[in-house]
Amino acid sequence: MEELQRRRINDLQADIRVVLAKAESAEDTADKEFYRRLLLKKEDLLLLQKKLLVLLLEKEKAKEVLLKEKEKAKELILLEKEKAKERILLENEKAKERILLEKEKAKERILLENEKAKERILLENEKAKERILLENEKAKERILLENEKAKERILLENEKVKELLLLKVAEVVEVAVMKTMRQAFAQGMVLGSAVVVTASNCSSTNRKEVKQLVASRFVFHECCTAPCCLKGLLPNVSISESMDWCRYGNTEKNATAGFIQALMSSPQSDKVIAHEADEAPGDDGANSEGTGGRGSEGPSHGSSTRANSSSRTSSPADSSSSGGESFDADEGLLEAAQDNYFAQAFMSVLCQPAVYQGVLKQDMPPTSFQLPTREELMENFTAMLVEAAKLHADQGQ
Repeated sequence: MEELQRRRINDLQADIRVVLAKAESAEDTADKEFYRRLLLKKEDLLLLQKKLLVLLLEKEKAKEVLLKEKEKAKELILLEKEKAKERILLENEKAKERILLEKEKAKERILLENEKAKERILLENEKAKERILLENEKAKERILLENEKAKERILLENEKVKELLLLKVAEVVEVAVMKTMRQAFAQGMVLGSAVVVTASNCSSTNRKEVKQLVASRFVFHECCTAPCCLKGLLPNVSISESMDWCRYGNTEKNATAGFIQALMSSPQSDKVIAHEADEAPGDDGANSEGTGGRGSEGPSHGSSTRANSSSRTSSPADSSSSGGESFDADEGLLEAAQDNYFAQAFMSVLCQPAVYQGVLKQDMPPTSFQLPTREELMENFTAMLVEAAKLHADQGQ
């Protein structure tokens, strides 16, 4: 564009020189005037062309400046973009760091809250466990207390029932035993040849011994007074010879009654001493004295004496034989006779096949025995006690 404009200017300058030459060479005034006006126009046109060239140059310069400015602007824009990118990246990095830091802080807060929550839960669980354990302990204590009370009530009721049962059985059996004893003494029967009655594991040298119990002669030594015999449950009975129940008529009921009587008997707690009766029961000089507050006449008629936890009523002449012989009713002799009878009754019951085979689980009847405790006896022979009580109650009626 500039080159074209320069050519135009050069062409106008050439035209101006030509017109100027023609104007100088023209002779006619009109021609000169014409060439002068043409020259002025050409000069004006040249001036315009020069101005246009200047404008074009300025435009080019402006373009260049504009391009430079655009380049600079682009550079600035690129620089700003780079800076912006750097700022954005930096801000992004900072934002990421802040986000990561906030995440870490949030995680720490969450972990801390979780730890606190766990601690609270554990504390609540511990408190709940303690409350549950405390409630369980209280419940156990209540249950144990209720069980103890129930046991006490049951034991009390059982004791009452046992006492009532024993009382009723004792009353019934006492009548049967005393009746049997009177019949035996009246007939002058030989109940045994040698019986020794002591408590279990007795350490005393004193023994109650009945060597022979007949209507004509009694030999009775001092009763065992060792503490083990006085406070034990039941005596340990041993029999040296086998017993013969033929003169009894082998009445099994009497043996059962004696066995029950011994089951219910308590340990002897007083000292009984009887002297030897040297005289025959039929002699006028027959004498049997007892010590410990007993006279030769014995207790008065109708009095009650406690022996083996059952009441006995004795008289001076409790029974007599068929031949008119009297039996001295000294309390010591009566106890000796009863001990002898009970020992044989025990042995008679133990010699029954249903007892030594079914209860004791033995092939042969025992020759000696040791009584079990009262609780064991009551557990094992309650049914037998009830049956015996019913049997003797029926017999009494």
